[in-house]
Amino acid sequence: SCLLSAMQVTLNWLDNLCHIKCSQVASKFVAFIAKYRMQHLYGDCAKIFKCALNALSRNVLGDNQANAELNMLCVTICQLLGSQCHHLLIEVLQTVPNVDMDDAKSLCALITAVPGKHPNATYRQNIK
Repeated sequence: SCLLSAMQVTLNWLDNLCHIKCSQVASKFVAFIAKYRMQHLYGDCAKIFKCALNALSRNVLGDNQANAELNMLCVTICQLLGSQCHHLLIEVLQTVPNVDMDDAKSLCALITAVPGKHPNATYRQNIK
């Protein structure tokens, strides 16, 4: 949990290079947490999801690598944890600025969908 808290802090930094590395590591941790259904860490994953969305909303459009890694982190969280803790992820969407209501609704539908029903590209497009 301490490491997950450190990831949240790192995603709040303005340095996009940190976002790249942190997103890659966080994706692996989320996959591990989802695989072993570590319910006590779902809240931390939701916080990381919020931090990633906040970082995406303030990143420079030209920084494609950082945006792509943050986007993939959000996709990983939605795909792997959507069926296990969708209520937490939907709560996050309600609190993040710059999220259009129609976008939030379509992403909520993806989060609550049957796992494996949608390809990564569909998640990625809705998170953008």
